[in-house]
Amino acid sequence: MKSALNNFLRQRKMRELLLYSGLQAVAWWFFVGHFTGKNSAKPFDAVTLALIIFTFFAAFLTAFTLKSNFKSNLILPIAGITIIPILLAIEKLNLSIAGLAGLYVIAIILLSFKSLKLQNVFGLGVLSLIVSATAPIAIYYTKYEFFPSAIFNQLLVLWLLTIFFLEPYFTNDHRSITMSSLIILAITIIAIFAISHVFMAFLSVILLLIVWYLKARLLDQHLWLIAFALLEILITFAL
Repeated sequence: MKSALNNFLRQRKMRELLLYSGLQAVAWWFFVGHFTGKNSAKPFDAVTLALIIFTFFAAFLTAFTLKSNFKSNLILPIAGITIIPILLAIEKLNLSIAGLAGLYVIAIILLSFKSLKLQNVFGLGVLSLIVSATAPIAIYYTKYEFFPSAIFNQLLVLWLLTIFFLEPYFTNDHRSITMSSLIILAITIIAIFAISHVFMAFLSVILLLIVWYLKARLLDQHLWLIAFALLEILITFAL
């Protein structure tokens, strides 16, 4: 009975990892597509395919590291697999973009070393910045060969949202509504209203509050990261 329960929980965890990875990759690409305007993108090519594969594995690496509490011996092998698409396309990639991809993977690896003591507020802020910004910047620059500074305001909202959702994995109490989560939630809501369309901002904030209220249940049922990716996509509509 206990073995069956453990297998069931492992299956639910894996489903969360895979669903989150796919949704997070979609969220990154959708964010870029949402702000392209009349810019002409490069046609689909090997570099685009490499970035698509990279974004999926980068999201999986992040989720796996968080869900394993930064302790799994599989973090390094998964990190190695994540960077392979970038290495295969390195001759056609801008070196700065390859560097951003490398930074993403290296940051995850460094966070997994307990001796560096990065599993704290500083580590949360840095990882959230990397998760919310590096992939969109790399995608946009690769497809359009520039990156508009106006998008940084929108990336600020995604950064705050990412901090809110990753915070439980950096605190000792993963279930209760903490003071830090309240503060992050309040700042995120203010940022959404500051730069978003009013109706979509209200809808986004209402759903964010519902998710916050259901935090413990979503974490227990391995739905927290999936809710995070879905809200990223929704909030992009509001930006």
